[in-house]
Amino acid sequence: MLNVLLLTQNIGSIECNVENEVTAENQAMTEQWCQSVAAFVEASGTTVDVLVLHFQEMGGKKFHGAFNDYFKGMVTQCYPTAAWCSGLLAPMENDVTTFTAMGTVLFCSARVVERVALWSVAKDKFVPVQEIDNSSSFFQSAKFSNAGTSRKGYLQTRLRIGDTTTLQFMNLHLLHDADNTVAASQPFPSEYVHKRLEAIVQATTFNNNNKELPLFLFGDWNMRLDTHGLKAHLEETVEDATTKIELEKKKIHASSQVWDYLHRANHWTTIREQFDKEPKLMQQIIQEKSGMVMTEMPIAFGPTYLLEDDPAIARSNQTNLLENNNTGDNNKEEDQALTACYQKQRFPAWCDRIWYNEPGRALVEKGDPVYWNAKLHPMDHLPVYLRFRIEE
Repeated sequence: MLNVLLLTQNIGSIECNVENEVTAENQAMTEQWCQSVAAFVEASGTTVDVLVLHFQEMGGKKFHGAFNDYFKGMVTQCYPTAAWCSGLLAPMENDVTTFTAMGTVLFCSARVVERVALWSVAKDKFVPVQEIDNSSSFFQSAKFSNAGTSRKGYLQTRLRIGDTTTLQFMNLHLLHDADNTVAASQPFPSEYVHKRLEAIVQATTFNNNNKELPLFLFGDWNMRLDTHGLKAHLEETVEDATTKIELEKKKIHASSQVWDYLHRANHWTTIREQFDKEPKLMQQIIQEKSGMVMTEMPIAFGPTYLLEDDPAIARSNQTNLLENNNTGDNNKEEDQALTACYQKQRFPAWCDRIWYNEPGRALVEKGDPVYWNAKLHPMDHLPVYLRFRIEE
């Protein structure tokens, strides 16, 4: 059996604010992040034969050519013992119509490298990875038509193992909730949900010609809880909530009891079951428009967004958070959300997800899958991963 690991994280916390320069702080954070990925891969206890790494917001909020070039030279450190690395698969031009700040990196182990090929867009065929010397034509990417000046879009790669197994990977960065007050003023689905639905239809219908092949969608979906419903729920039910919750565009004013409630792991399942409404609607729309049935493994980890990414602030809260979330469940001790400190700009949400179509499901379900969050260098998003095995 071959071991497959899919891993995604929004790395926008590496914010590059100095034009044409990658600061020492940016370099240190990037190196620490790459090392944490390598440590996570090594900690799996078995050789990872295929590692697919997706990330979003490369360089921060704006195009940063110097960081992109620097990062391109760093990605091999994420799996230094791999027999092959694709290098950074990403559009690198400063073009507002195409640049998405998203990237994908593929790695293969020595056990499998001689049997792996990557789809070449330029040649319209699979090319053995050992024959690839320039990876610029081995991905397809685009911005969403409703992305405006933002860099939201998708990036797709396709990998073949031997003659029988072809895997498609789509890196996603969907549109966010720009304004808390707008999201809260509209019963579900809000206007932001509709924008994400429009975007996901573009991404999944793009892939229609190959929908019979396993397809894995993973990245920063930006799916939020039903802000309108959650706000009302918190105001009505949280014990000793002394004031109404007040929202600004990018700020939430609420009592300490409300934030304590949102940080407690024993509330997360209820919150997600009641207010994480978008996935079901999105899956319905995808099926209607593309014919694909998308699936996600059950979520047992905490919210992946919006975390405090300042290490000093995060550490100061970890002891108290861990005491509050001491559930006695040994499996949950590994949940990175248990000690996460969520910022007070947004309600916590499960923004980062991994979905797959029916052919993908057939592979995953018989491959001892694990769907969880990963212990990587702190960012404002928790990374999530899907590990499974496939037959050689």
